Amino acid sequence: MNQNTIISTIPTLLGVAFLGTGILVASPQVIIAGPASASTNSFQPAAYRTVSDRAARQTLSTVEIAPGRTTAIDFSRTNQTIAYVLLGDSSRIVYTANAQLGSAQVKILFLRQIKQLQFPGATTAPITTLSVQTIDPTGQQYLYTFNLVLTARSQYVGLMVVADTPTNRPERLVVSRDRTATLTDIESGLTIAIRKGYTSRQDPVVNSVRQFLALARNGSTIKEAANQANVSLSVVTALAEIALDERLVRSLRPVANATHSEMAKPKEALAPDLQPTTQVVK
Repeated sequence: MNQNTIISTIPTLLGVAFLGTGILVASPQVIIAGPASASTNSFQPAAYRTVSDRAARQTLSTVEIAPGRTTAIDFSRTNQTIAYVLLGDSSRIVYTANAQLGSAQVKILFLRQIKQLQFPGATTAPITTLSVQTIDPTGQQYLYTFNLVLTARSQYVGLMVVADTPTNRPERLVVSRDRTATLTDIESGLTIAIRKGYTSRQDPVVNSVRQFLALARNGSTIKEAANQANVSLSVVTALAEIALDERLVRSLRPVANATHSEMAKPKEALAPDLQPTTQVVK
């Protein structure tokens, strides 16, 4: 099921559409030189994608690596330096850093895609992980894990990890002219959508929405979080509408139940002044 499925299968209520850690050891850097190949593809990736350091620790950020290009993971906008790096599958990806690992200057990792190598006893995976351990000036250590995806062309030149700057007032999503939704509403809408069968827990869009929520709650704007999680804003809006409409239905239900109860009351339960009178004709 793709993202459009959620929107296209939403029912209608009240005329409104809605959706029912590692050991710190020295690790050698690998540098493999190869002949440059000319390309006629004019596609140019966008600038860096940004993610807050807290969000990057709490979620798996995806980093795309295209052939013939370097992809950077940049920590220079944090107060952390890179202490240790572990690549899950080194048969098709190599990395280097801007300085010697363990020094105070190492802030950036550069990743490249290579032709597959064979290592006896090693295992491979279509999507591998990169674990990065950093340290700040106080000695506090942090662990980041990234999903590395090999692709024909990447959308960004790299991922920039920035210092977390949480806002005092959470951003709200404008659903319509007179309705806004919170991140909690979007999360509730996702829960309802799964419960009512509009999507399944295994649908990739579910994981994307959860990543979006984690990013938006940790410094990214709603638009940035949607781009980083690769989820359409229309899907996010539809999920918010689910929760808002469900809340509206719940608020109307007591009124409807009360009216029905009054109609179902036996005559003896009515107020004395509403009791029917009986006239005896002599």
